[in-house]
Amino acid sequence: MHLTNTFLVAGSALGAILIWRRIRKLEERLHRRTFKPDYIILLRHGESEANIDPSKYGPVNAADAHQEGYGDPNVRLSAQGILQASEAGDRLARKIGKRTVLMYVSPYQRTRQTADAVESRLRAAGVRVSWRWEDPRLREREFCGSFQREEPHRDEEWQYSRFFWRPASGESCADVYDRITTFLETLWRDFASLPALEGGAVVVVSHGLTNRIFAMRWLHWTPEAFALTSNPGNGAAIVLVRDPNGRYRLDPESLAVLRLDRDPTTSRPTAQARGARDSLNAARPS
Repeated sequence: MHLTNTFLVAGSALGAILIWRRIRKLEERLHRRTFKPDYIILLRHGESEANIDPSKYGPVNAADAHQEGYGDPNVRLSAQGILQASEAGDRLARKIGKRTVLMYVSPYQRTRQTADAVESRLRAAGVRVSWRWEDPRLREREFCGSFQREEPHRDEEWQYSRFFWRPASGESCADVYDRITTFLETLWRDFASLPALEGGAVVVVSHGLTNRIFAMRWLHWTPEAFALTSNPGNGAAIVLVRDPNGRYRLDPESLAVLRLDRDPTTSRPTAQARGARDSLNAARPS
């Protein structure tokens, strides 16, 4: 009798241990789970006043410095840019459908205005926008520090590296890559903690070069592959689509937006192709 009780106690203890281990494994699996969206959409802002008048990037005299709309963060959308942002919102609504949306926005005025228009059109179409968050790491590349009164001298860029060259008081593309990397760490933490992301859509409203570097970092492009890309047009989007294996790929339309003839993720550019682009970002910040 005593031996039987001993076996019963031992069996109960073993069963409790096995149940505890199963619970721990389940907790660990839940803890490691990520909630992945179907789409990651990188939207460039609409046409800005500085796209029309580059002097808006930096005042030429002290009087202008006190006027609203000068300096890169303060540049606003043009009338055409507001229309482009609304049209982009309508296109995204058709693509997103019934999916829940989370928005991440550069805190520059032109991207805020673009996000306002996009969010308004999404809601009008019945799309649920769960939340919207601004992040300074999504800002445009800084070319000349604060007010950009003149174009940076880019002669050395060709001799050094178009990706790693840094203008005086500004950022290299590699610098933007580094801060986008830290933003992606935040995004992955959100993937682990926000169930609304599962099967939803992330919309990032940012700038031309910043969005290209986001795609580069996410898809593990080389600097040479990145050099093949061109800035999307105002109000155009780079779309990353989740495949059945949970990985993200450029959708076919995004290849055209970036003016690519193939996906850099799956093929390495030739030396001839690398020379096809004369600059990573020949224009002023956008």
